[in-house]
Amino acid sequence: MSTSSKNQTFRNPRVLILLVIAVAIFGVFVLRLWDVQIANGAYYRDKAINNSLQLQTIDAPRGIIYDRNGIPLVHNGPSFEIQIVPAYLPDSQEAETKVFQRLAELLNMQVESQPVKASVLLPMGRGAISMIEGMHFMIDRLTEKIDVMDKGIKNIVDQVRNLQPYSPVTIKAGVDREVAMHVAEEAATLPGVRVYAASAREYISGTVTSQILGYLRRISQDDLATLPPNVYDSSTDRIGAVGIEGQFEDVLRGQKGQRAVEEDVVGREIRVVGQTVPAVPGDSVYLTLDFDLQKVTQQALQDEITYLNNYAGHTVTQLGAAI
Repeated sequence: MSTSSKNQTFRNPRVLILLVIAVAIFGVFVLRLWDVQIANGAYYRDKAINNSLQLQTIDAPRGIIYDRNGIPLVHNGPSFEIQIVPAYLPDSQEAETKVFQRLAELLNMQVESQPVKASVLLPMGRGAISMIEGMHFMIDRLTEKIDVMDKGIKNIVDQVRNLQPYSPVTIKAGVDREVAMHVAEEAATLPGVRVYAASAREYISGTVTSQILGYLRRISQDDLATLPPNVYDSSTDRIGAVGIEGQFEDVLRGQKGQRAVEEDVVGREIRVVGQTVPAVPGDSVYLTLDFDLQKVTQQALQDEITYLNNYAGHTVTQLGAAI
């Protein structure tokens, strides 16, 4: 092409406009790269690191309650929960549904369901209702006034998906160890799904001391106004309700720890970063109660009640007191 032809091309207004637009676009890209990599490079590097780091709370083992002779009346046992981090679920709706379907098969749950009315039947075991079962029923149905929902996996995730996408939500608690291990083995094909080993309170002394020890219950909105700040997680923690569990809540609860964990894009733990703050177990409580004497006294009282009813030929009473 001759020099005159080139000059004529550049004199064309349309070509000049296109060149100006191209240079402007290129200039915008250059400025943006300079801003991201140089001007605010440190900020975006920190942000990228923080996106892969998650602060995890380490639960503190609750203190044990003993009788006067050092016999444990309660202990903390493992309780497995299956959780989902919504942000780590697949972006594709189809892939996400496959994760939900596989999890539903493993946990014997529904993928999606509608709310149903709560049953008003008392939880019956073999024979009489245990004191602990009765207490839990009354707390769940009356004190907390919660509606029992037959929720599917998707229903649970959708409740927190837009509010706390990076916070794990419990899909099912009290999962058998075998099922929990099966879910953990399939973690590579279940992005966003994790197994959490929680601590569950087990009252090994049964109904002998149930009225004395009390029990643990969910945290209500009314409790939050009276509880110390930044100590409890209202979605997962339990507090002592009545009895020794309630009276010595401050002593038994312990102090939570914290650690920073680096995770991959599907939420699997890669490594622990920085220094871990260990949890401080709760203090134990020793009672003046003699557990063996308590059992003998309760059996003697029950035998006397049975004798009186048999002697009268009908039920005279089922209540009594021993001093």
